[in-house]
Amino acid sequence: MFRRAFITVTTAIVLIASVSAAPAAPQFAPTPSSTPQRVTTLDLTRIYRGDDGGALYLRLLDGKVYGFGEHPGLKYAYVLTGTVSGDLIVGSWWDVPKGTRAFAKGTLRLRFSQQGAKLVRSGGHDLGPDAFDAIPPTGIPWPNRQVAGFQATTASDLDGVFVGADASRHYVRETAGDTVWVAERAAQPGERPGWVSVFVGKRSSSGTGLSGTFVDVPKGIELRSGPFGAGIVSGERDVIVAQPGTSRSTRLVPDYAIDWDRFASTIESTLDGNVVGYAYAIARDGAFWRVAIAIGATQCAVVSLFTLWITAWLRDVAGYGPAGVGRGQLSLHTVRLVGREEVDPPLWSPVVVPAADQMGRLVVGHQASDEVEETAHRVHRRPVGRLDGVRGSEEGTAVEAGGVEEHQAVRHAGESSMPLGCRTWKTSTAASSPCSPRTAGCPSPTSARRPASRQARSTSA
Repeated sequence: MFRRAFITVTTAIVLIASVSAAPAAPQFAPTPSSTPQRVTTLDLTRIYRGDDGGALYLRLLDGKVYGFGEHPGLKYAYVLTGTVSGDLIVGSWWDVPKGTRAFAKGTLRLRFSQQGAKLVRSGGHDLGPDAFDAIPPTGIPWPNRQVAGFQATTASDLDGVFVGADASRHYVRETAGDTVWVAERAAQPGERPGWVSVFVGKRSSSGTGLSGTFVDVPKGIELRSGPFGAGIVSGERDVIVAQPGTSRSTRLVPDYAIDWDRFASTIESTLDGNVVGYAYAIARDGAFWRVAIAIGATQCAVVSLFTLWITAWLRDVAGYGPAGVGRGQLSLHTVRLVGREEVDPPLWSPVVVPAADQMGRLVVGHQASDEVEETAHRVHRRPVGRLDGVRGSEEGTAVEAGGVEEHQAVRHAGESSMPLGCRTWKTSTAASSPCSPRTAGCPSPTSARRPASRQARSTSA
């Protein structure tokens, strides 16, 4: 037993010694870590907002920069292109007719910082803003289509707006040796276009062709690029454009804007000395002036009546105070406004005024010498309403006036026993007056109101 225990203790000691004698595991001291290097990535394909509120859409492609800037409020739009040199963009820019500013060509010098998040103009011609800050696509309202701010009309100068079959609009600018434009796919107001392309090219030596490069800028959704070729249709101003790898519009037609000032001056220069204007012809027409003066005088009288005269009448004649005059004016003009003045009053049935002996009978048709429309006396015809043809004709107006008055008096007196259709005339000789055969039983109005001088003149005749 002692022997077994000894072996066990000895074995344990050997094991401990072997473990302690074993080579230690290699210890790796920490080495100082190297400082992480920042990889500078230049990103110039961005949307920028200028310090004047304008927008710039920039695209970096193969070391070159293409861009389109616009400000609808300040009426300018331009296309730019350049190359990257250190922290500078150096190139050129051209105004395009999406704005009214028409600077031919300017030099470009922009300094960028913060990996392209900020641009500052450090030289060149003034294209508008002096500084630009990058913004997200949601930070800008998308400016929509515009009419041509300036344009030409000949095939040798393509300045102006052209429209494609897909309703895209191409704002073309042509200067000495350069032809540039920006094209926008049709979009709803406030909607981001599907594509917006910048074209930079030149005319061919023949003058009938164009060639260059097109690059989509980030105002649109697509970002394509490539070469383009274009030809001008002979005898027209249409342009045929080829963009390999795209299915965009190929034929562009001019979309002319109307320059009203130029339009007016053209008309004036064309008509001056050749024709007589309408105003001049009317002014020399005497009939026009006679009618115009009469109508003008009438209208002036009406206006004066309801403005100047009525005020004085209400105050001086009717005796109203200032408040009463105001109420009267208000009432008068309210009635005129609501009821309106009738230019063409409604037509009523014609009123026939009978002659002296026709008070008791119906006037039918046109009866010669029996109506007041016909001359009642002093004509070579038989007297109106007279059967004897001897005595002079009557002054119908006096007889009728008296008759109406007396007729009203008799009716008010209650004399209702006379035959229907008769008219009774009150006179001192009524009892001896003969009745007209046309209205038997009725006193004759002819003898009822005969003046004494007329009776004497009739007797002597």
